[in-house]
Amino acid sequence: MSYQIIAIAGLFYILAVPLYLIYILTRNKKLGYIATGALTVGALIHTYGFIKRFLEMYDIYHSFMRSIPFSNLYESLVFFALCLIIGYIFIEWRYKNKTFGVFVSIVAGIILGLTEVLGITKEVQPLVPALKSNWLLAHVSLSFIAYAAFAISFITALLHIIISSVSKRSFNYILSTTLLGLMSFIFVSIMIDIASGGNPNSLKIFHSTLKNSSTLISIVSWLSIAVFVIVFWKFGGFLGKILNDLKIDSNFLEDLTYKSIAFVFLIFTIG
Repeated sequence: MSYQIIAIAGLFYILAVPLYLIYILTRNKKLGYIATGALTVGALIHTYGFIKRFLEMYDIYHSFMRSIPFSNLYESLVFFALCLIIGYIFIEWRYKNKTFGVFVSIVAGIILGLTEVLGITKEVQPLVPALKSNWLLAHVSLSFIAYAAFAISFITALLHIIISSVSKRSFNYILSTTLLGLMSFIFVSIMIDIASGGNPNSLKIFHSTLKNSSTLISIVSWLSIAVFVIVFWKFGGFLGKILNDLKIDSNFLEDLTYKSIAFVFLIFTIG
């Protein structure tokens, strides 16, 4: 089955995380090649799994346009992770820079891992009426390519802000730690929604938390946001120090952020 093949790709992404991390710490070129190799093998397996998913759907619908695997949450996450990894591999090849491969590997590995842990349905499902269109391939594929580029620009921009922050009272430091706190809370909230049977496709990611019918749960959720932000503000300096120790080039991150967003503007507009 295609989802078993894609799960193997996720294992290669997770394997690449410590390899990239050790490479950054040691600057050992052989380890760098091994890390890139693990990520590339994962991408190839991932691509094969995606194609196999397409063939499984084609056997049902006998239509090229309606067999593109974008029809549910699982397929969307799988394609997003694939675009993210392929985009990063291109950047690494183009700029000969592996400094943020560890972060991309973590994101892709977590995305595929969550499809397993949270029990998201992996079965081929009938297309909803809104997706029975010949525009499905062009619109959805370009949109997810843009989302992946957005994710890369978010990672690079956030890393750049953290590295350049020198004071806990500076705007950059407060902004970056607040964003990290909010993103962490949103992630936890989404997991609660999915685990409690909420529908992530509705974008009501706070249904089980901030907008819960229970006043107590709602109050605790708002307090949790404050706790997340304060914790990241208090200890964010350690993260900045670690990133500086890893000698990640802030100029490279800034340049890549700009180029990623410029690329997104074009692709998203067309999509």
